[in-house]
Amino acid sequence: MVKCCCWEKFTTRIRNRLCIGLHDEENKGIGLVDLCDDCWLEILSRLPSYDVLRCRIVCKRWHTLTSSAHFIAIQTKRAPTIIILHELTNKRNQRAEGGWSYNTAVAPYIDSNLFCLDDTKTNKKLKKLTLNKTSFTKHEPELLFSFGGLVVFKGYCRFSPIFFVLNPISGKSTHVPWPPQPYWNTAHCLCGLFFHPLASEFNFLFVHVMEDYLSCWYYVYGSASNSWRKINSTPLLFRPTYRYDPVIVEMCLHWMVNFEPRMPRDESVCPCKHAIMIFNINSEEIYTMPHPMINGQRCHVNNFLNNHEMMVLFEMEKKLWLAHIFRQGGSGMVIWELNDHVNWSWVKRYNICENEVPKRLPIHCWRGDLYTRRTKILCINKGILFINWYSSELYLLDLTLKTINKIPDKYTSSNNTGLYFCTTYTCSLLMPNV
Repeated sequence: MVKCCCWEKFTTRIRNRLCIGLHDEENKGIGLVDLCDDCWLEILSRLPSYDVLRCRIVCKRWHTLTSSAHFIAIQTKRAPTIIILHELTNKRNQRAEGGWSYNTAVAPYIDSNLFCLDDTKTNKKLKKLTLNKTSFTKHEPELLFSFGGLVVFKGYCRFSPIFFVLNPISGKSTHVPWPPQPYWNTAHCLCGLFFHPLASEFNFLFVHVMEDYLSCWYYVYGSASNSWRKINSTPLLFRPTYRYDPVIVEMCLHWMVNFEPRMPRDESVCPCKHAIMIFNINSEEIYTMPHPMINGQRCHVNNFLNNHEMMVLFEMEKKLWLAHIFRQGGSGMVIWELNDHVNWSWVKRYNICENEVPKRLPIHCWRGDLYTRRTKILCINKGILFINWYSSELYLLDLTLKTINKIPDKYTSSNNTGLYFCTTYTCSLLMPNV
């Protein structure tokens, strides 16, 4: 019976009744009262997450069914993926010279909003999400990245960073504990979140950067086992670039490497050879790989920081992609696909020049605050990319038509006076026990 049901028919009828109020005694009116739990699971798991939350107040049976771990796992697999946009706006409408001012002096005047870009909508407009403002803005959060239905934020408490996980659909949040033995001469950052299939638990990857900023340690926290373990036995030289989503492909986390200007320039620390950092989920090994060669050559030793700064990793069609945005002699973008992950073979797929697009990316860059401002690229669906240009302007890039369209500021509240941080998000009810 489960295989023969017309799920769309049942879900439509339930959603229509939810709009006018559906109660337990009214189930007989839509002919669904005698269905077994398996049928209810198949029907309710196909509803949007917001409707599932409304179903929980209909009756105890639905509440118990939709709150089970088995239901949430199935609903997460079927949930659509959207773009989550975190907007930080200075209510005083002030800008610091060369960048956006964000410090404790103006913190009470910071307005924080969440938007979503639903790929199922043809107009591609931003929709504002309703959140508990008191709990969400308590620690002045900044969006870092997401994994599945979980969004990771970084906040501040008494001038110390804290990290917490939020589910925007259910509104539930939980804090991530600190790694063991915190040192005052180190910088701590949560750089990754992933699901370990063997341990069947969510893991949080932390990096500890030492005082010299030339060595770091990595720790993993298991949410179910409530335990810490150190990954590397000796200090490593490389660490991920701050505020970028770890791209998870082939059971590996990928980042662009953050290079310190004080790093040595010998062959063992060649920036182009160690441009991409990789963490293997199964073996917990950390290593680096090169980025694709630009015109068959490596970056110039005195200009590699500018080149690597304009390289962005993203995932599309379950593969790793790299976009290189260039500004020499104009503006454009070269997009590479990692065709073979084992042999690390890159293939150039798209070359978008400024004369091929009617509305192109701006050439200017925010040099006043590169630590805060980043360019991020996310895949909405096949051939459509969402570009967050230096945390200030939003674009949609169609790779097939080679068109770039700007998302107007009227769909947000900043009017070009705020910062944008974005990530992909699976609309599920997932929430780990941290």
